[in-house]
Amino acid sequence: MELLFNLELPSSSNLVISTSGGSGDLDLYVHHGPRPAHRDDYKCQSGSPISSESCTFNAAEPGVYHILLFAWDQFSGVTLEAQVGGDPNPFNIELVFLNGGTTEQDDAFRTSAAKWESIIKDDIYDFSFVNNPAAANECVSGQQTISDVVDDVRIYVSIRDIDGPQPILGRAGPCYIRGLSEHPIVGMMEFDIYDFDRITDQGLLIPVVLHEMGHVLGIGTIWDRKELLMNPSAVTPSADTHFKGPHAIAAFDNAGGTNYTGGQKVPVENEAGPGSQDSHWREAVFNAELMSPFVDSGVQNPLSRITIQSLADLGYGVDVTQGEPYSVPLAADLVSPDRGPGIDLRDDIRIGPILVVGPKKRRR
Repeated sequence: MELLFNLELPSSSNLVISTSGGSGDLDLYVHHGPRPAHRDDYKCQSGSPISSESCTFNAAEPGVYHILLFAWDQFSGVTLEAQVGGDPNPFNIELVFLNGGTTEQDDAFRTSAAKWESIIKDDIYDFSFVNNPAAANECVSGQQTISDVVDDVRIYVSIRDIDGPQPILGRAGPCYIRGLSEHPIVGMMEFDIYDFDRITDQGLLIPVVLHEMGHVLGIGTIWDRKELLMNPSAVTPSADTHFKGPHAIAAFDNAGGTNYTGGQKVPVENEAGPGSQDSHWREAVFNAELMSPFVDSGVQNPLSRITIQSLADLGYGVDVTQGEPYSVPLAADLVSPDRGPGIDLRDDIRIGPILVVGPKKRRR
């Protein structure tokens, strides 16, 4: 059963649409603009296993907001409420240090979290593990049983001896994702202490941590689940792997990629092997952009609007003005003479299943 409502917002304001109270299980969908034909296409999808749901739009655009309540199970006595104005409800990244590093290293995680929090501007619905706890060590070694509420994503950080100096710097990615919106709830970032000291000495601490945290948020790790990854090279080696999100494609064109002739847009890494292919922007095209599989030394590794808009394609509300200056390099500029040795981030994706919790999206 679906119940349909709409709300007209006369001017830009913070907006929270929520359900509370009652019993049963419903899911909340909210969309700005023309009403989508199917609920899977709504901008905000909130699907916890209870009747309390919320969709947050900070600095929401004026216009009509379509609201859909879907009965995942029978529900009754539920209150639907729209709060206009008030303080913004920001996106939150919670860091849990299992094995911390130096003060400088731990601060790099906090700085990186603050950067991503400034980019993702809208809150995502909280997820409760109270009635269905997540087992200890299921995400990463040392992680305790999860039996509380997560807002919005929790990242377990471990800096330890993995294999000594090289070849594995570390791995990162989500462990649990929301069944409805498919946004990560819990993830991990694990680094080898010997290699982490090396990147600290090279002055590459922030870009490496920022890069790996992007994977936890879904960059390169849930593209396939969102049906945005095309021609994966893990299936067909050296295929023209690309990301088909319309926001990222538009940003790629605006950054100088309009005349790109190397294949479909946006080009994704297809040569670097498992753990790098299908999960990063293509190094041969993007060069020093932050989410390519190589962090460059001696140059800036910009977090571009292309990467930010790829998050919009994943369903996040983003502030694209947080993007750093970046242009898709010309072929002649791909290898800069001042490019240092840098850090090869191949094989940096967490190994293990991504567990879906809560009501699952029903594919059309």
